[in-house]
Amino acid sequence: MPAFSHIVLQTPAYFRLTLCATSHGWVNLAPFSYSADDEILFRTEQIGNSTYTIGMSQTGSNLHVKITPKLSSTRLKTIKQRILHSLSFDFPIKEFAKHSRNLSKHIYKGLQEGYAYFLRGFTPFEDAVKTLLTTNCSWAYTKKVSQSICLKYGNQAIGGTYAFPSLVKLKALREREFREIGMGYRSRYIESLCKHFVNKNIRHENWLGFGAYASAHFNFLLGVYDRIPVDREVCRYLKIPYDSQSFNSVNAMYSKWGPYKFLAYKIERRLRNENWIGN
Repeated sequence: MPAFSHIVLQTPAYFRLTLCATSHGWVNLAPFSYSADDEILFRTEQIGNSTYTIGMSQTGSNLHVKITPKLSSTRLKTIKQRILHSLSFDFPIKEFAKHSRNLSKHIYKGLQEGYAYFLRGFTPFEDAVKTLLTTNCSWAYTKKVSQSICLKYGNQAIGGTYAFPSLVKLKALREREFREIGMGYRSRYIESLCKHFVNKNIRHENWLGFGAYASAHFNFLLGVYDRIPVDREVCRYLKIPYDSQSFNSVNAMYSKWGPYKFLAYKIERRLRNENWIGN
């Protein structure tokens, strides 16, 4: 009996794993890693008290997933659901294709090439925590603390990598413990964030620490693309000042895209080979 499980998933239209994996900086945050040479996306994932390493690769329209060690059918179903979420298989590609075809042949071409899919964490909770770790800081800080939270509180897999810690684990911590791994002033925000998810409240507009940028950033990770999360990098690319008016001015530039502002902005950047993923 093999020591691993293998599943094959049918990919949605225009999906390319290598482009989804490298869509933004998440690929460079633990517990993700990516082999550009082999075009394999790796992930360490925890279910209950068990931890698994996952390797994802694409051949044609098939996504091949290898999970080590072998797991039960129930847990395999859970992993499958998380993968479908993480790779944005739920993205309404036909709806966006119709929208972009009418607005820009350039963006529509990018959609056809595979640029419309974005990498997410395996859960919205992970994405919310990591979003908070991108606010008012350097990318080096974001990478360091993302790694620290996995090493300190995530379960270790057989190969030595660590999973992102569960909500159950993090909700038991207090502000002092978050500060010990370098979260600084965000520590009380993380503690509050855990309470929101325990209460199944993901109406994040009023969460502590979630201003316009963080709210828009978390939105696109939920599959809502109507706002561009504006930071210094966005303003550098667009060659405009980064100030109190930048959020509104950037979003006004892409207003014709309505619910797809962020997608239009990102696809445009990627077609110009000016995407930034922090590697």
